[in-house]
Amino acid sequence: MPGLRLIYLVALAVWLGGLVALALVAAPVIFEVLQAHDPAGGRGVAGAVFGAVLWRFHLVAAASGLVMTASLVAMALIGPRPRPYAARLVVIALMLLSTAVVAIPIGRGITRLQQEAGGAVTTLPGDDARRVAFARLHGLSNALMLANLAGGLLLLGWEARH
Repeated sequence: MPGLRLIYLVALAVWLGGLVALALVAAPVIFEVLQAHDPAGGRGVAGAVFGAVLWRFHLVAAASGLVMTASLVAMALIGPRPRPYAARLVVIALMLLSTAVVAIPIGRGITRLQQEAGGAVTTLPGDDARRVAFARLHGLSNALMLANLAGGLLLLGWEARH
């Protein structure tokens, strides 16, 4: 049981830590450095770099969620069920679903808009339909990733109580 719990906690830590590192370190640094290096095209390159980093992170997040699910199920089969068991599984499932939505339809939409714009979408006029659509997708992506952070913190809180 302690080994399964440790595996669960490591997977949760990887997922949560990755979300925080992306938001507070990777994204700001990538955009800051590349824009400073190339004021004209740096933002577009930064978007491409961060998009690639984010795609890899989605794979790590999905693996973490699957490991967490398997660990919870194994803990329930071996000994007393972690409480609240069903709620934890639901939270993990919702986190996995939102990760998939950010990675696939939103990620593809953002990439398509960047390709159509021929670089940084933010260089387009504010009322350009592509820029408006990009802002909507970017906002939705941020909201879903923030929801994942909240879900992960909820899972961590349940784990800390028991």
